[in-house]
Parts: sequence; structure tokens; C-alpha cells
Amino acid sequence: MGCTCFLIAVNMPNFWAFWAFYCFGWGITTGWCYLVTFHHTWLWFPDHPGLASGICMGGYGLGSLVFDNIMTPIINPNNRGFTFPCHEGDDYGCYPAEVDDNFKKTMYVLIAVFACLDLVGVLGVW
Repeated sequence: MGCTCFLIAVNMPNFWAFWAFYCFGWGITTGWCYLVTFHHTWLWFPDHPGLASGICMGGYGLGSLVFDNIMTPIINPNNRGFTFPCHEGDDYGCYPAEVDDNFKKTMYVLIAVFACLDLVGVLGVW
């Protein structure tokens, strides 16, 4: 479900449509991961549920460390910096067009990685 929402989101022409699908997909998948992980750690380690949950949460947080190092070279391969402001009258900055062009490719890589992780999880159940 999450990969499907991400795939729909990356192909949305409107930011708010992208935002809605991406946030829904991320929220649902993250919620399911937390619930299943916590439930099983509490069942397997009833004497130390806080420690077991903390270790799982630490592993979940380390995922950000790993994925940042995978995604940053894809979306910004030349390490182009942030410019401020982008256009006359703007009060926010932006990255160069090449970084913006790599966004879709980066999202497809992210979807593929998540799909592979989902497949490993499903095969582990069998």
C-alpha cells in the first residue's frame, strides 16, 4: 500500500496531491511498522519491554542514516548548494534545476528499495 501511494504521489502534477498521497502512504506504512514491531518485542521480551522497544526504535532511526547516504548522491550528485532566493520576490530558496530534475528518479529508487524490503519481509513470513 505504501509503495503504491508513493508511486501515485511521484506522478502527481500538483504539490498538494503529491503531499496527500505521500503523507498517507508514509503514515500508514510507518504506523504498521511501529505497531507490529512493538507488539512482538513486548511478547518476546515481557520482562524488558522498554529496552526491546528502544532497540527496535534505534534500528528504525538508523534507517534514516542509511537512506540519507543512498538518496543524497542520487538527488544531488554534484553537491550543488542551496541558492537564496530563487527568483525575484521569493522569500524562500531552492536548489538548481538539475537537483529538481533528479527528484523523480530518487523517488523511484526509494520505491524500489522499499518494495525489495517488503518482499524480504513477506518471504520471511513463509
